[in-house]
Amino acid sequence: MLRTRHALLLVLPLLGAAAPAHAAPRFEQESETTTVTRAFGPLSSLVGRTGPLHGRAEVPMRDAGSLSAAAPVTTFLVADTGSAARVRLRRPAEPRGDGLWIMDLEVTDVSRAGTYAGVLRLDPAAADSPKLKATVHVQDFILWPLLVLIAGALLGGLGRRYVELLRERNRVRTTLASAVRSYRRAAAVAPAGLPPLAGAETEADRVDDALRQANSASEVRRAADAASALVQRLARWVQLRNALTGLQAAVESVPADPEIEASDAVRDAEALLGDRAPDVEDADAVAQHVQLLADQRAIVRLIGETWREHLRLSAALGAGEDHPEARAALRHQDPRTIYTQTPGPGTRDAADVARLLRRLAAAARTLRWHAAEARTLFLSATEEDAAGAPGPAAETFRVPDPASLEAEVRTWDYALFAVSVVVVALAYLIPLYIGKAYGSWDDYLTAFAAGFAGTLVIPWDRLPLFAETLRAPKADVAKIA
Repeated sequence: MLRTRHALLLVLPLLGAAAPAHAAPRFEQESETTTVTRAFGPLSSLVGRTGPLHGRAEVPMRDAGSLSAAAPVTTFLVADTGSAARVRLRRPAEPRGDGLWIMDLEVTDVSRAGTYAGVLRLDPAAADSPKLKATVHVQDFILWPLLVLIAGALLGGLGRRYVELLRERNRVRTTLASAVRSYRRAAAVAPAGLPPLAGAETEADRVDDALRQANSASEVRRAADAASALVQRLARWVQLRNALTGLQAAVESVPADPEIEASDAVRDAEALLGDRAPDVEDADAVAQHVQLLADQRAIVRLIGETWREHLRLSAALGAGEDHPEARAALRHQDPRTIYTQTPGPGTRDAADVARLLRRLAAAARTLRWHAAEARTLFLSATEEDAAGAPGPAAETFRVPDPASLEAEVRTWDYALFAVSVVVVALAYLIPLYIGKAYGSWDDYLTAFAAGFAGTLVIPWDRLPLFAETLRAPKADVAKIA
């Protein structure tokens, strides 16, 4: 009996040594990084559901047969924003061979996009349990940032379109308002032979309403074309009025002498003043008539000045000092004779007018020199137009003051510039500055490059330093003033 027990004591240790223990499961690598994509993108946060996730990681392990396929290892990874993501390590049904198992690392619940990191332990209760450092980058499906980018570009394009339409509308309205105001001032002191334009201000009111209600580029162009046609009609009428009043002032400036008042030059001027003015719709006819009036005005003015010198020299010679050369000048430098030696209005060309003006100017200088030689005091002052400022006319045109429209356009310019600067700055700062260790030379070089590229996006031409202030209305009015 004793011998049997000793034999058992010797055999049992040997039997225990012959039965090998199962090896503990272990990870083949210390860390794993993967990326998953949220199909619903930002909608996941709105609806409170993660939605479909695309992406998983394959984690190699040794001796993972002891792990349960039905109960995966689960843990939470945390992002620096405080959000958490649930991950699961699931064992497949069969190994790959040689004790190697390819485990599936899945992400099941994600609250928002970001980078999640943590440690996955096979047995959270054991301090020496095998562990895996897991990092999961959660991103939205690429369609979502593309949609946001397109939406931003569309919104920016619509905003710029609205501002450009507003600028064009106000520019045309300002030009129209200035033209109507100039026409109203001119019509207040218009000559009797030039009737005002019938319905001009009513048409201006209608065109201005069309401009204010225009919401597309084609509507603005149509209204701008109508405004341009009306402005040109008003401009031609004002040009006719200025030419007629200028010629009338020249006739009135002629010395009060029956001989010169009855001269051919004055009679031709009075005939032009009495002629019927051409229709303002005919631009060529208006231009020709305005040029004809301007030429006759210059001729009458110079004839009046020459005749004054003629009268002064005659007075000096009549006072008792006889100068043969001066008397010869009186005969040969008579402006009435000089005028009759050139073609009359309507038949002369620009060269004829230039020659006539040169001869009259030379005659005036000759007569003035002989009068000085005769030691005669004379006045050399020339008369100027004495047209008084017209009184204010009744305001029937409802277009705002041009200055207010220009100020509104400039306000929109500054607003567009400020918004563009903020958007470009945010586009740079949000990904590169917020929450980052900013301050290296590379960071500042990137900032410079972003600012340089921003010149393609930021509308610098909206600032007076880079573009002239809106002056188109004043340039247009200068043609009709």
